[in-house]
Amino acid sequence: MTADMPASSTFSWRRFLAVAGPGTIVVGSGLNLVSLSVGVQVMNALLLPIVLGFLFLLARRLPWPYRLSGVNAAIIPATVVFGVYSGAAGLWGVTWRIPKAARPAAPDPPEITGCLLRFPSHMTRTIPSHWESFR
Repeated sequence: MTADMPASSTFSWRRFLAVAGPGTIVVGSGLNLVSLSVGVQVMNALLLPIVLGFLFLLARRLPWPYRLSGVNAAIIPATVVFGVYSGAAGLWGVTWRIPKAARPAAPDPPEITGCLLRFPSHMTRTIPSHWESFR
């Protein structure tokens, strides 16, 4: 620590390094960051109803002028229950049980054989043939 640096700034730097250090290690480790991000978002979505439930209970126990009461106290739980049901129904396909015979047939995928990318003429090139394996 230098003479012109206040003592509180070293604490700030320590907090920064406590967060940035492990983050650097995670990024440099080669983990799939997309799947990590998707997993964190799924965890957030699963924990959200629990957090909202506790907030609702807290709002019901506030002092009188701030307490959640009346019509709002009935509408909010109904909305939360409907939202949780919608998420579960969408997850398990409860609302869209269409018989397989009634579903429209999927169209055939388009053929991708050496198509030309549309760029200005000085940048035009052909897609390599080994890209066909990515279909």
